Amino acid sequence: GIVLEKQAVQGMRYEMGQSLFRLAKLSPIWVEAEFPEDQAPYVSVGHEFNIAFPAMPELNAKAKVAFIYPQLKPETRRLKARFALPNVNLKILPGMFANVSCAFDEGEKLAVPADAVIPTGERYVVFLDHGGGKLEPRFVKLGDRLGDNYEVLGGLSEGDRVVTSANFLIDSESRLQGALKIWTQGGGSENGSSAP
Repeated sequence: GIVLEKQAVQGMRYEMGQSLFRLAKLSPIWVEAEFPEDQAPYVSVGHEFNIAFPAMPELNAKAKVAFIYPQLKPETRRLKARFALPNVNLKILPGMFANVSCAFDEGEKLAVPADAVIPTGERYVVFLDHGGGKLEPRFVKLGDRLGDNYEVLGGLSEGDRVVTSANFLIDSESRLQGALKIWTQGGGSENGSSAP
């Protein structure tokens, strides 16, 4: 192995069981990746992922999930998985960053950009753009988050135009709650069939 850490110094005394060196075998090397908990259903042992190293753009590899840790990290709510990757010429070094990705064919589904979705506590709302500065709040039911989009299970139809944070900003929680209160008291409905 390769010496990663050396505790031993000539002439010093050491007790039984004390660590003198930390060694590592660098081929194969482990790559550990963390996934948000909503992506956990897509990570399974044996599934192949692409691995790229920002420090070495020429080095792209494929590796299968070798092990999945049995619990989420409580502080980040992330699932950790391990890949074993051949390390030709020992170019991959411990501590390097890697990007792990995989494409899934989910078929065609209705989706909405994540930055168009506003959480209101128990539910999610988007604003439909009817043109001419007319906006309509619409409660939506969301499925999985895939990349920068959420799967839409209800509340929107294909062709609906939604407002994203790039061109619309609600500057406070109180303004959002006020808009929703006016909407629900003014005869609007959750499915957006009428506008105040």
